[in-house]
Amino acid sequence: MTTPTTPGTTPGSTPGPRTPPGAARGDTRQRILDSALHLFAERGYAGTSIRDIAEELAVTKAAVHYHFPVKEQIVAALLDPYLARFRALVADLEGAPRPADPRRLLRALRAVLDDASPLLGILTTDPSVAASCGELQVEGVELGERMAEALVEEGAPRARVLRAHVALGGFFAAWDTARKRGGVTDDDVEVLLDAAVAALG
Repeated sequence: MTTPTTPGTTPGSTPGPRTPPGAARGDTRQRILDSALHLFAERGYAGTSIRDIAEELAVTKAAVHYHFPVKEQIVAALLDPYLARFRALVADLEGAPRPADPRRLLRALRAVLDDASPLLGILTTDPSVAASCGELQVEGVELGERMAEALVEEGAPRARVLRAHVALGGFFAAWDTARKRGGVTDDDVEVLLDAAVAALG
């Protein structure tokens, strides 16, 4: 029996340890991001203010605003490392012969999703995020569409293109269901891979 692979979390836990006010200052920008991730998990995105983050770090609001003038920029900064990995994955796919190996693509996608799981768990359950981070969501959808296109040959029939979108979208939706039910196991992933390949036909 395999165990959940969500890094650094257990069912019911929240990501990101609280930074003690007396801790060494280190990288202020990173400390702000760590504190924001913790507070978003604890209180939700809408329920966390710049003041809350500043108070948790024992700094002034001005210090937080220096790095992130608005709260939306904190979310963007938290998401950027994962979006960068998605962009790199898509670039690799588009530079390689088509169709891509679906199992290889989806395993690579799973690795990014697992690493991003704590943040995605926060953002996908807080409806206020959608109103604040529309541009990021648009880019995520676009990257997903390009991944799906890489799963079929150039000039593929419409039906095959639609199957590719079902395979990719279904993989993500089922991965998210497994995440919510205690974490994504290696056994889960094998089931999802088999289903995605079957959907491709």
